Amino acid sequence: GPSPTPTDTPAASPTPIPTSTPPPFDEISVIISEVISPGDLLRETLVILNKGAGTTLRDWKLEGSSLGVFIFPDIFLFSGGSIRVHTAAGENSPSDLYLNQGEAAWPPGTTIILNDANNSEISRYSVP
Repeated sequence: GPSPTPTDTPAASPTPIPTSTPPPFDEISVIISEVISPGDLLRETLVILNKGAGTTLRDWKLEGSSLGVFIFPDIFLFSGGSIRVHTAAGENSPSDLYLNQGEAAWPPGTTIILNDANNSEISRYSVP
């Protein structure tokens, strides 16, 4: 007998599965990675890590502390670099900033928000 003629059914195109891609090279990706010894003034240190392009932190802000808002000086954070923000007093350097506070800034339970110079939220961290 005659063979059935194939009908042109379009093949269902697979839905692309979004893959996790690293951010574009020029994208700002700065995170608060940890707080060391929260609540202990002399050792309390907040660590900021840059996972994206190098950027200046000038006029960026750390909010959430009962002691107030901390504003960054003109400091450059290289790609892959980190800056340690010490609550106690000390001498600022390219890798270490000192807030010169008399009490701990980030006790457990604090939610810290890192905002850029335009007040856009860059990172949020809850101290365990």
